[in-house]
Amino acid sequence: MVVLSPSPPLSSALVLACQETSDNLQALLGTLPLEKPRHSARVFRSSELSRYHKKIIWEIFESNMRDLYTQSSVFDWDPLSKKEELFNEDSRFIVILDGSTLIAYTMFRFDREESWDVVYCYELQVAEAAQSRGIGNYLVTELCRIAHSSKMSRVMLTVLTANERATNFYLAQGFLPETSEEESENADDEDESDESDDNMCMDYQILHKPCLTPPPLLPTP
Repeated sequence: MVVLSPSPPLSSALVLACQETSDNLQALLGTLPLEKPRHSARVFRSSELSRYHKKIIWEIFESNMRDLYTQSSVFDWDPLSKKEELFNEDSRFIVILDGSTLIAYTMFRFDREESWDVVYCYELQVAEAAQSRGIGNYLVTELCRIAHSSKMSRVMLTVLTANERATNFYLAQGFLPETSEEESENADDEDESDESDDNMCMDYQILHKPCLTPPPLLPTP
């Protein structure tokens, strides 16, 4: 009989973060770097999103990511599975609205990765017409602000290697490649690796950004 070791208890900080209300998280957000006063940032749980906003969130994701997924050797294009992940009950969203029109968002969860309490960014997507206006930078900054305020140690995310624009963006934002201790310890002992494992390692990267200090507030436009 196999006896499984019990999972370590969640930290009090992680428990409190998971219980935090959308209104309290929204109160942490800095000023949007957009000149038009009709733009706004809102925080929602998945269950608080309207059906219309869920529809737009999916459409932006599909427009930005479908080709990258179909070219990936690891991530299949599976809309049903992806929608279940996006709109999971634990998912939180920061959405950017132009009036009532959703033009960008990040989806994140409070989670535990190895020994770290983290804000895990599952998606950061900006509609094509709204790109190159500083919205991505704003969303990363606010993820770090939420992480710091919630006593999470870092923001983590997974990025497809083929998505060079996103990879370069995150590296420019101060993200670092994630290397587990186990990988470091075993690196010298493994002379050969399975070809499929090589493809998986080349197909995506896990990045992290420490959030030990609060990010500066962005200037008001």
